Amino acid sequence: MKFQKEDICKVKLIIWDLDETFWKGTLSDNGKDSTVIPIEEHIQLVKLLSYRGIINTICSKNDAQCAETELKRQKIADFFVFNSINWAPKGGRIKQLIADMALREANALFIDDNPSNLAEAEFMCPTLMVATPDIIPFLLSCVDSLGKDDTGLTRLNQYKILEKKRKDANIFSSNEEFLKNSGIKICFLTNLQKETDRIVELITRSNQLNFTKKRITKQELTDLLSDKEVNAGAVMVADNYGVYGLVGFYAVRNSILEHFLFSCRTMGMGIEQYVYAYLGYPTLTVVPPVSGSVSKDKGMPDYIRQVDSFEETQKKNTNSYEKILLKGPCDLQVMASYIEKSGCEITSEFNFFDQDGNQADFYNHSLNLLNSLMFPEQKWKALCDQYPFLSPKAYDTTLFSGKYDVICLSPLMDATLAVYTDGNGFRLPFGLHDKPLTSSCYWEEYIHKSVMTARCHFDLKSLENFSRQFKTSSFSAKEIAENYAYIIDAVLRKNAKTRFVLLLLSELPFHYANHSPYLFLSGKEQIHREINHTLRNTFQGKDYVYLLDVNQYIKSQADYFDNINHYSKLVYYKMAKEFIAYVNSLGGAKISSTNYLQVIWGHLKRTIYKRFFLRLR
Repeated sequence: MKFQKEDICKVKLIIWDLDETFWKGTLSDNGKDSTVIPIEEHIQLVKLLSYRGIINTICSKNDAQCAETELKRQKIADFFVFNSINWAPKGGRIKQLIADMALREANALFIDDNPSNLAEAEFMCPTLMVATPDIIPFLLSCVDSLGKDDTGLTRLNQYKILEKKRKDANIFSSNEEFLKNSGIKICFLTNLQKETDRIVELITRSNQLNFTKKRITKQELTDLLSDKEVNAGAVMVADNYGVYGLVGFYAVRNSILEHFLFSCRTMGMGIEQYVYAYLGYPTLTVVPPVSGSVSKDKGMPDYIRQVDSFEETQKKNTNSYEKILLKGPCDLQVMASYIEKSGCEITSEFNFFDQDGNQADFYNHSLNLLNSLMFPEQKWKALCDQYPFLSPKAYDTTLFSGKYDVICLSPLMDATLAVYTDGNGFRLPFGLHDKPLTSSCYWEEYIHKSVMTARCHFDLKSLENFSRQFKTSSFSAKEIAENYAYIIDAVLRKNAKTRFVLLLLSELPFHYANHSPYLFLSGKEQIHREINHTLRNTFQGKDYVYLLDVNQYIKSQADYFDNINHYSKLVYYKMAKEFIAYVNSLGGAKISSTNYLQVIWGHLKRTIYKRFFLRLR
């Protein structure tokens, strides 16, 4: 539907094309070196619209990463939500993003310089308003009359929360599972004299979840609330993502619902069904269209909890990132030594020595993490009874408990250890990749510990049995990335708000002396590069994963200790500082680093040892 200027009052959402609409030029024509020309008036319009409660989004045929980089360069990226930037046809994408935002097509305006795109959008969304960029000066001239004052960007922030919820919901196998993990709480207000302005606004603006469609003035509402025969109340809602405020209103007279309406921000949460059940299923005459339904048969949703107030919820949200798990081998363990907790709970699960003196280097390998999740513990205990070099406690982990807000993991052992398979789906990470346990020519070296054995104890019988049961298996960077994606997905199914930090691996070659016991690690930087590249591609655009890149701190041999897996004290300290900055940016309890002078002193002592003692070996 072509936009008419008299329809301006209906606009709640503006969908922007980018090339030759929001800016001058075509981004994809310029490769990595963007030469599009920002249009300052358009940048200001988006900001002004946001300050009036009008939401802005993007539907563009472009490379998403390049477009987002350009939007950040123009310092306007944060004013857009639910962006759809790819090369697919626009009509279906626009229909989907309007649905995801729980808005009506009739309240959205799509601006594009291409008539074909406008026609396609109209075909898919018949009530959508469409216009060419010629309409932008008119929007600028009347922006002050649109919406209402929202200088705090409350409405924009509400849609950012909704966008985050939509992304998190995709992690779960069903919407019901997501809702059960969202921590939805509801609070009823019956003293409404101070809430009349908000309730009148809600009655006036609500359409999709306004079941009776009755509109009343503020005076009529005041009279209604004073009527002793009327049971009226307002609905407040909160969940793990935030407090939504007053989002619903009902008024019951003689067991008949005269008013029953909710903000579209609660759409899909089951709030209207909960309130309907809470009121005892009164008579309700629905005036369509309504983007929801209620019935006595559905009962009361059991995933919603009623509370007296949201003070506890607000306090919890303020300290929402206070439980941290540091789980990994030596790179993470040394980094962790420079982290000091303050008002938060930090749990560590590092590689360990078992009661027999075996070091479980494979404890934090991604395959072992998946084995602990997928295979019964009895199977593992049986293997440990058969092979004395395996540790019974290697399956002990709290990783998948769902109780952590931030989890830090490292793929260092994935890049280091050999992998074996029993041919029945079970894969075991263990030992040196260049001297497999299945090759009898290396058995004497393992038994007499003339090679690196991680202090594990071997005997001829167990090695013979092992070679009969297991064979060596390939293990690619692609599999490593897929494993971490699966691990992260499994955690998010328990706690959708968990954030992850993955430590990337060093890519600078280490120069080994001829007598170094770590010669078997020569050339390992190539494996590290491949793993890093695959992890970056796998988690690109995933805001719940933060990649901590050690390579920005490793610039020379002085930044290593004795091999490519071991860094200088200063490098670990800088890694810790970056991790701390990321966690603190999430909000909640603050963590800090140890004293810098202590780090320098430790670094100097280690440097002296490296130069004068390691060289003499």
